[in-house]
Amino acid sequence: MDKDKKSFDLTPFETVMLWFLVSLIVIALLNGIFAMLLGQGNLLFAGSKFILWLKKFVYPLLIFLSFVISALSIAGLTWAVTKLTQINQIQNALYAPPVDQALVPTEDKKNTRWIKVGEHINSLNPNDWKLAILECDIILDELMSAMGYHGETLSDKLKGVEKSDFVTIDEAWEAHKVRNQIAHEGSDFLITEREARRIVGLYEKVFREFSFI
Repeated sequence: MDKDKKSFDLTPFETVMLWFLVSLIVIALLNGIFAMLLGQGNLLFAGSKFILWLKKFVYPLLIFLSFVISALSIAGLTWAVTKLTQINQIQNALYAPPVDQALVPTEDKKNTRWIKVGEHINSLNPNDWKLAILECDIILDELMSAMGYHGETLSDKLKGVEKSDFVTIDEAWEAHKVRNQIAHEGSDFLITEREARRIVGLYEKVFREFSFI
């Protein structure tokens, strides 16, 4: 029973929107009714005190109320959007924690390691191209740990990522799958220099997103 009740709960934004729509419908109906009465009055009750009273007092009041309701609705929408923004910021802080700076390598270590990747990928030896990819995957694993993702393997850590918090997650997965092929197939795995450079480039996109190199 509680479950059914919960499904009908509205967010602040939805509540304001519902109130706004209902108000618009009520105003439109009242406008229609008064327009009809005033139109009939012109034909059937021209000059009657009731019609004059409607024109002089009620109709202006209805217009005033329309402006008040519109102003309140705009204020309510602004409040709801502000609250939603705050809620999103809190959720991002909870579910996408910032990189733990204590786990981020120093500039010297980052530069040295990235230079090493560059040396491997610029080599004429295909085995060095594979080493460049393996080295990049180690860096990626460290990045994931620094960001607070947990798991026995890098794949486990990547599975815990929300795509909205990790723009380059697709690149990370694609590069990591190639690394797995290298690890499983060893010397049997063949890769061209162009493809190796592309895979290293995918890793680089991820590292650049989080300023990890």
